[in-house]
Order: sequence, then structure tokens, then C-alpha cells
Amino acid sequence: MILRPLRVLRGKRERRYAGLACSLLTCALVLLLSGCQAIGGSSPFLTSGEGGGPVYQGVLSLEGSDVAAALEITPTGRRRVRAALQADSGLVADGVGSVRGSALTIELEYGGDCPGRMTLEGDWDEPAGTYRGTVVAQDCTGRGEGTFDLAVH
Repeated sequence: MILRPLRVLRGKRERRYAGLACSLLTCALVLLLSGCQAIGGSSPFLTSGEGGGPVYQGVLSLEGSDVAAALEITPTGRRRVRAALQADSGLVADGVGSVRGSALTIELEYGGDCPGRMTLEGDWDEPAGTYRGTVVAQDCTGRGEGTFDLAVH
């Protein structure tokens, strides 16, 4: 356990430092594990593949605007996946989906000032090494449609 070495410390000053270390550790864990989605925040699943799946990078095009994006897809069971999307626009979304053969379907949710949902449906393009497909998003600004083209990184 992480806290065990702190119990070994002796004396008033060491106990004070141990308390401070425990407080800092608690704050760090609360920030890391909080489920709050914030525009411009980072997803706990999108840090250099720490979520366990490959990271696909490329372009997300919605209503004529292109934005660089990264999508991590982590298998969670037979054909089921957990996904996390992060775009250069500040969008951070998490959700679940399925992979059936070369077909990919993912339902994502995002928060912030204008929370919403996004659906990615596409297929694996073996020769290009990319997932390509359509995006449909719905939030406080209305409905938006577009495409995605994401290659394994």
C-alpha cells in the first residue's frame, strides 16, 4: 500500500510531512478519478494508450470544419469496446460501442457548457489502415453531421 511507508516516520515534523503527502495524494486521486467532463480537459483513457487499446489519429469533419482528433478503442468483451475521443478543439468524449467484422459503431457523450452525444459509424479500411465513416452529433447548438478518418498511431 502506498501509505504504509508514511506510517514509519517518527516525530512531529515527519508526521506533519506525512499528513501533507497524504493530502496531496488524496487531491491528486480525486482530480484523476473525477468523472467530470470539461471542454478542454483530458480523458483518463487517452494518455499514450494507457486505457489498453490502440490510439487512432486523424481528422474529424463536422459541418465543413476539420479538426485533428484522437480516438482510443479498448476492447471490453466480445465485440464490445470502450472509447475515448479527444479533439484539438477541446472536445473530450467517452462512451461505448461495438466492432462487428470491419464495422465500428461508437456512442460518445461529452460535457462542458454545451453537453451532447456523438455517434461514429464506420468501417476499417485495411489497405489504408484507417477507420472511416460518418459522425452525427447533437448538443445545445443542434444537430451536426460529418465524417471521420482515423489511422492507427
